[in-house]
Amino acid sequence: MLNWDDSLLIGIEKIDNEHKQIFSYINNLLMEIEQKKSKEEISKTMDFIESYISNHFKNEENMIINKDKEAYKIQFQQHELYKKDIIKLRHDFEKNGAMYALADETQRIINMWCSNHIDKFDKKLISFIKD
Repeated sequence: MLNWDDSLLIGIEKIDNEHKQIFSYINNLLMEIEQKKSKEEISKTMDFIESYISNHFKNEENMIINKDKEAYKIQFQQHELYKKDIIKLRHDFEKNGAMYALADETQRIINMWCSNHIDKFDKKLISFIKD
């Protein structure tokens, strides 16, 4: 399971709440995998997570698109990489089912997202909001 850590707070309440929700939804997915829920149930959860994350990324991008084109470009590129990771998780799930390897890979991606993206990119969003 993933544990939220307040060191991941970026100082923008809306984005912080969305990050926390992503953790919660991912934990639901991990529980469903562990409990060997049906493929349909897990697929619904994955659909919801994909949609939620896509909307979350748009929210972040919209905060900076008119304030700093270069920062927007970097943020957008980072988000596209994570979308590809999510698509790969979906593909692995469709191909292999809900195996523990899927849970491990999901946790790896989220941990990478936290340390590489939230810490290095999202925390800079506050400077665009304050300007």
